[in-house]
Amino acid sequence: MKHFFLVLLLLSFLVSYSFSLSSPTEEELKTAFVYNFLKFVSWPEINSQNIYLCFVGETKLEPYLLSLDGKKIRKKLVKVREIKKIDSNLSQCHAIFVGKVSKKVMKQILQEAEKNMILTISDVSGFVESGGIIEIFLFDNKIRFKINLFVANKSGLKISSRLLKLAQKVIRNDHS
Repeated sequence: MKHFFLVLLLLSFLVSYSFSLSSPTEEELKTAFVYNFLKFVSWPEINSQNIYLCFVGETKLEPYLLSLDGKKIRKKLVKVREIKKIDSNLSQCHAIFVGKVSKKVMKQILQEAEKNMILTISDVSGFVESGGIIEIFLFDNKIRFKINLFVANKSGLKISSRLLKLAQKVIRNDHS
């Protein structure tokens, strides 16, 4: 009888514990997507022992992106950096998450990114249609993403076919 009560107590603890766990937030999920995008993109050559993930602009993801610092992808450390001024700092990035910025700054980022083989990611609506590579968005309470493969190829980046299959939409040419 004593064991029965211990088991019952343990089960009630486990049930109450599982109900107290919260679901991941939208920001946590988007950050997990960003991390996984880095796993499925290949750069022509990375001479660094690190993969530099930068971010720019206003975004709720900032603290979550910073939490990726020190994680590993293909034996390389992820290093997260905030970019405050768009200039030669971008050339240090392998990927950049673009938050809310002006149209002028967005254009400048996308031009620099294409020249420097930088994966561009954002949750700003219309990002891939504006020349970004991956746009994350919420649809039916689920995180989805679009890929502009045309821009990725022009930038010299290779995106895994496995990732392309999961995309809600893939833009394959400049007329899509």
